[in-house]
Amino acid sequence: MTAANSRQIIWGNVLRSLNADQPYHDLTTRSSVKGDLVVRYLLADEDFPRSLLYCVTQMTDAASGPPKSSGGYFFTPAGRNSCLC
Repeated sequence: MTAANSRQIIWGNVLRSLNADQPYHDLTTRSSVKGDLVVRYLLADEDFPRSLLYCVTQMTDAASGPPKSSGGYFFTPAGRNSCLC
């Protein structure tokens, strides 16, 4: 096995571990898996729910919304959910 083949296997396993192999292959026309493209996809794809950009965008959108004044939840110091009823 060559080094290039083993890198493709490793990056393919990274994609599979995140259930990203099919969405990744849907976007790329290449059959081979390239590490730099995988990293770019996992960091910056705005439509893949487990990409860093998608997650940060969702957190930013949630944080910019109006605060809940009643019926919301907060975390206690012990880490348990408490209701603001």
